[in-house]
Amino acid sequence: WWCDQILSGKPIILTSLKQLPEEAEDEYKFLDAQGICSLMVAPLMAGDRVWGFMGIDLVESYREWSNEDFQWFSSLANIISICIELRKSELQAKEERLALDNSEKILRNIYKNLPAGVELYDKDGYLVDINDKELEIFGLSDKHEALGVNLFDNPNIPLEVKEKLRAKEDVNFSINYDFSKINQYVDSRRNGIINLTTKVTALYDSQNRF
Repeated sequence: WWCDQILSGKPIILTSLKQLPEEAEDEYKFLDAQGICSLMVAPLMAGDRVWGFMGIDLVESYREWSNEDFQWFSSLANIISICIELRKSELQAKEERLALDNSEKILRNIYKNLPAGVELYDKDGYLVDINDKELEIFGLSDKHEALGVNLFDNPNIPLEVKEKLRAKEDVNFSINYDFSKINQYVDSRRNGIINLTTKVTALYDSQNRF
């Protein structure tokens, strides 16, 4: 009976345990054993969901609960419920941030140590990041030596590839990358020509923005 009352969002207000209905015999025995005379219990709500309850027990005297008593107690229960729910939300948000940070660290570690070269460019073609393998391939010791260069200024990339990239198309191509051509593009310590097989993919955010 007690649980049915609380879960349906109804308070329990008793001046005397004798006010309990016949189906609450177990509750009567439990409360009477504690010497409780009067009590008032209010459900704790989160929206339309009951997640707990709080109550006041009088063990030495009886009290005829007034409407003012209940309004005061109900308001207090609502305030406590809101505070607890806010705290839960804060803890959940903190856990979600920690999980996101952990995921980002894992992805960053994978990206950094991937055995294939990766370059990230902004929508205008400027290099914003490069992984360690790509530094090795292009003879660079630090990514800051290359950050900010523009993909469309690279003399080794064919014109038809650049046109497709400007159209935001995904492109797969192979080229003979000549390091003697990039002296004005980036300061590489590598010489000669290497064959590169490259895949370029456009990236979009959650709002489908390029």
